[in-house]
Amino acid sequence: MKVPATANADLQHSINTSIIFNYLRDHGASNRAKIAQGLGLSTPTVSRAIETLLRSEHVVEVEKVQLENGKWPVRFSINAEHGFFVGIDLIRDPIQVAISDFSGEIKHIRSGSSIMNSADPLGEIVSSITACIGEFESLSGRKNLTVLALGVGVPAVVDPTTGTIVAGSLYENLDGLNLRDSLTSRFGVPVFTENIANLAAIGEWRGGAGRNTRNLVFFEVSNGVGAGIIVDGNLFRGSKGAAGEIGYFMSSPEQSEAGKANTGYLERIVAMSHMKTAFTEDEIQRAVRYLAMALTNIMLILDPEIVVIGGEMGDLPEANRLFIEPLTALVRENYPFVPPRIVPSSLGRKASLNGALGFALDSLLVDKYPYRL
Repeated sequence: MKVPATANADLQHSINTSIIFNYLRDHGASNRAKIAQGLGLSTPTVSRAIETLLRSEHVVEVEKVQLENGKWPVRFSINAEHGFFVGIDLIRDPIQVAISDFSGEIKHIRSGSSIMNSADPLGEIVSSITACIGEFESLSGRKNLTVLALGVGVPAVVDPTTGTIVAGSLYENLDGLNLRDSLTSRFGVPVFTENIANLAAIGEWRGGAGRNTRNLVFFEVSNGVGAGIIVDGNLFRGSKGAAGEIGYFMSSPEQSEAGKANTGYLERIVAMSHMKTAFTEDEIQRAVRYLAMALTNIMLILDPEIVVIGGEMGDLPEANRLFIEPLTALVRENYPFVPPRIVPSSLGRKASLNGALGFALDSLLVDKYPYRL
């Protein structure tokens, strides 16, 4: 969010406090002088903002570290114990549930139930979350864990206004379900739902291969095919939340004759549910060619700084040799401009969970700390 050119003293203090809070989130523990230098603010300005953050208990003092000049300045960091977040990844079977502290560090991960063919997917999700919280409380010695928000990644389009799943093609039992309202009612905390590829993009952008970039594409190849898109440091969803649904890409006029279907033409060819069976070398090469066409077209439209390739494709035996390396070579061969960096996911299976947890934290605090540099 851009900072206004003019602001009264109270607003300027709120802006500075927000910028400093997000600086500590991004850079870890730091002292007043280093924060001031890093942000171009005066030390008194930093001190006033730090006092506000200490009163809210969002920031705490941490151990001192001696500097070269012999001084031991007080350092500050995000208060990891202020509360916890729960992230849920619904694309994997069984689903995955994770818990992070207020700093965003994952503290516990647990496999939950299978919802693929469940008659009660909401019940399975609720029981999986409850079990993960209970297990973490038992292992950590905590009681009545303070959960601040839930972040849920779904393999579908999510209506950004209502939170309803509007195109659950891979999991038809999720279609039309409003997890945001249902889980808020059950757990009594804010719930933020988002497409799983979008969350993986956030995960890689905030703490993975795409860290310190502004424009990123996460190329997800799992049971479905999708793209999470970061444009100028913001998640791009499109007008109805369907941006990045590249599983429906068409590469020839003949494909349009098939009409609408629950799954797109591209993902019918390359989805991991097919590749995990006995694929021949020719079929793998065909899948790679189609993926390369889709990725090249995305790059031509978005011109990203980096493309991160992830999803369940990375879990297959010899994934680099069979898929990622030839895919990267084909894209570079056909892309008419200087290509962006194309790299495998650095977070692997944790990309979407990291994204779900970070998305929940960001969404909960966006009104209080909207400004960052």
